[in-house]
Amino acid sequence: MEIPEITLTESLRLSQTSSLHVGLNNLLQKLEANKIEDFLKGEKLEEISKIDQELYQILLNTIHYSQNKVEEISQIIFTEKHYLITGISNGDVKSILVFLSVNCYLQIEIEKLLTENDLAESNTKPLSENILKLLLNVKIETHALPNAPYHEKKIMQESKDGFADNDIKRTYELIESIERGGRGFHFNFLLENLISFFSSISFPYFVKALSVIRRPQTFVFYLQSFKTEKLNQLSYEPSLTNKWLNFELIRQIVAKNKDENFIKKECFAIKNCLLKIEAEDFEFFKQVIQFFNSSIIFNASLGELVASLSDEKIYKTVDCFEIDKYSSHQIARNNFLKSFTANCSEQKQEALLKRVYENWSSFLNSLFSMDDFYQNDLLITDFADFVLQYYTILVAGEEILRQLEIVMSKIIYIDSEWSISESQHLTKFHLYHSQLYLLSYAYRNKKLNYAQTLQTFSELKQNTIQIQRYFKHAKTNQFEMMEENFNWLSPKSQL
Repeated sequence: MEIPEITLTESLRLSQTSSLHVGLNNLLQKLEANKIEDFLKGEKLEEISKIDQELYQILLNTIHYSQNKVEEISQIIFTEKHYLITGISNGDVKSILVFLSVNCYLQIEIEKLLTENDLAESNTKPLSENILKLLLNVKIETHALPNAPYHEKKIMQESKDGFADNDIKRTYELIESIERGGRGFHFNFLLENLISFFSSISFPYFVKALSVIRRPQTFVFYLQSFKTEKLNQLSYEPSLTNKWLNFELIRQIVAKNKDENFIKKECFAIKNCLLKIEAEDFEFFKQVIQFFNSSIIFNASLGELVASLSDEKIYKTVDCFEIDKYSSHQIARNNFLKSFTANCSEQKQEALLKRVYENWSSFLNSLFSMDDFYQNDLLITDFADFVLQYYTILVAGEEILRQLEIVMSKIIYIDSEWSISESQHLTKFHLYHSQLYLLSYAYRNKKLNYAQTLQTFSELKQNTIQIQRYFKHAKTNQFEMMEENFNWLSPKSQL
């Protein structure tokens, strides 16, 4: 129920000298008569629910249909602000809950309602202490109903067991399932708004509240409505070392930054959380890497962090990345590489590239002997650029030429090689071509120019019978791309 900015500005100005909104004030007095625990029940009491509906109708009619909109809104602000000031002055949580019952719909920032002096710690401390006590006594849990289906009870038990075993995937299977269905964890709107209010008026006390929480579901509830600015602020708080909290902070930030055009501040925030997780539990840290495997911003943040780790931890981090036949996460992995190389020493870059190349080479070699693996096009993988950098930076030109001759010879004489089936034979051909494809880029990057290599490639390209046999189902024009790399000195390749 958003108030247009121009209307809000004028209404705020008029509210300084306005009067109570009679209808709203009568409702809020009825609301105030209830107990605090009744306010915060997930399922509202019938009386509170009825008041809430009437309250909503007053706000809706005023904002959208009133002839004296600015004047009436100023009265509403004056009325809700009365409870806000009373709550802060007297440390009265109930008055704040009454205020939030209105402001949860209006969503007016606290800073627009109060002065800096009003929000000074000396003024907000009694209220902050009382909100903290209240929140520490509120349990946020999900339970399966006695008559719930077997699979619901199973997933809940699996989540509990996963948490006990520090297993992120098992723990979050329930959480993500709840988020996908219906309203997710938005099951207590007033409590959500109290938490948001608390973080605004007293960040240090809010940090204290987070510091005593242990269960992931509670972290989800606390953080789910925060904007990235607040999440970033929490990531810089050194006292918040709980690995589950830092994992959830990362998850919330990643969810709000799903494309390539992420903001650097969010990248730093994720890095801060990763630093704390890595320092507390490296095995948990490895799970975090696997969980956010496809996130672009996460990979960029991880790359910057890993640049500061020891060689041993660099190896362990790289080993968390699964190498398979697909390249769907190549952009994310390239962001890791870009961020890593921008922040590491030459020695660490060499360590990383060697490890990735070893893993990639081992994976590729294993495919040659797999009876049930099939490939009818280039095998790029997510790590093509890592391998290319390895060839370009760490492998001598003479070795590149030697490997090119070996792989082109295998392609030329592919029909002399025994295979268990025709599909395996086709797979081998395309695996060799995948090696040749990356080596052709290394040839170009290292500015090599060797007549024998060009002659062998020319023979390969002119073997029309082989091309027709092996490339009839291929999706990419491999020879055209490789020819540009080998003939990099020609005018066309320099365009």
